[in-house]
Amino acid sequence: RILYLSNFLYFCGFTFFVTFISVFLIKHLDFSQGNIGDFFSYIGLWIAFTQAVITRQVAKYLPEKRVLSFTFFSGGIAVALILLTGAWWHLFLVAPIFAVSNGLTFANMAGLISRSADQKIQGEVLGINASVQALGQLIPPVISGIIAAYISPEAPVVAASLMMIIAGTTFLLFFCFW
Repeated sequence: RILYLSNFLYFCGFTFFVTFISVFLIKHLDFSQGNIGDFFSYIGLWIAFTQAVITRQVAKYLPEKRVLSFTFFSGGIAVALILLTGAWWHLFLVAPIFAVSNGLTFANMAGLISRSADQKIQGEVLGINASVQALGQLIPPVISGIIAAYISPEAPVVAASLMMIIAGTTFLLFFCFW
């Protein structure tokens, strides 16, 4: 259950980021639609590289639990760093940290959830996990606009960072230390 909760919180954070980072990029860095597309393509390439190359190498040396203890936090910190960028080219430095953290988190969480279940119910457990992820992707778009309107356009991106860090804290406190 703690893995589901951690995954839910992380997916909420990721979805807050995806939902409102474009507003931040337009407002603070004067991005156009094309620039935003390039930014997401850059992140996508890094996530693909992570899942094709880096994940395999990391898996040789570190168990999922250890990887997640780091990547939940590095993903949240990377989002906070994106908020602190002052020029478009800073994103080239920070976006790979975000993308690698996400690529490792997605792969290792699925692996850990699968390994944590008895073989007879792995399909059921992974199906529940898919539902948990879908719920984590449903809530942020519904409330992002309200948060942005009443607090600031950057607030959903701040929420993304906080949700990812809360996911990591939940994972460490209730899964790793118990």
